[in-house]
Amino acid sequence: HVHLLEGERTYQAPWSVFVRTPDFQTVLIDAIFTNTGSEETHSAAAVIRDAQGKKIAESEQILICAAGDTACHFEFHMEDLNLWDLNTPYLYSAEVILPKTKECKEVTFGVRTIDFTREHGFSLNGKPIKLQGGCIHHDNGIVGRRAYSALEERKIRLLKESGYNAVRTSHNPMSTALLDACDRLGMLVIDEAFDQWRAKKNNQDYHLYFEDHWQEDLGSMVMRDRCHPSVIMYSIGNEIGERDGSGNG
Repeated sequence: HVHLLEGERTYQAPWSVFVRTPDFQTVLIDAIFTNTGSEETHSAAAVIRDAQGKKIAESEQILICAAGDTACHFEFHMEDLNLWDLNTPYLYSAEVILPKTKECKEVTFGVRTIDFTREHGFSLNGKPIKLQGGCIHHDNGIVGRRAYSALEERKIRLLKESGYNAVRTSHNPMSTALLDACDRLGMLVIDEAFDQWRAKKNNQDYHLYFEDHWQEDLGSMVMRDRCHPSVIMYSIGNEIGERDGSGNG
């Protein structure tokens, strides 16, 4: 997919909306508005919809948007929210709107909590779960390396039907289409960034760009993927030779 993003003088950048669920009755929405001109006053609204598109909560506030970035925060407390889990991956949507400019950013999210402890390992919604995972690459077999949405979903569906409940994205961030499929089908994700750092494995590897771009690329991966309920962990590298301390590892 290729997208052309268009906005007014005050706009919402990609990945500027962050939705969190610290418990089963709280939804927190943080949004960033970017103003490329002089100070403006805006009314900002947040709407939460259920899986059928029905509005279940709404809040509004006045923002003074100076030049640069302005943050706003919405907090909702609701009962009887459906949880996102492996068997019933229920999804809500959150919309953050600037009515004056008709700017709207929609984010899909799930209500779930995750935890890691020495005693129980990984827990989803307070229940210990063993990761029965597979490491997947970005290709789709004979169709090639393009991330067609239907094929990304087929990949996850077949893994799910074969008994897997988790995947590791070896060795790079996967398409949004694949993560969307994991959200819909109830598949846990270890979101991986690199296959090497400074030390090369092949002449044209990422080592050529690591020094200048690792921080920006890691930040982009986390910002892009942080609202996906399927993502439970980030990996900064697989089979990294510099783990032994060489190359400033």
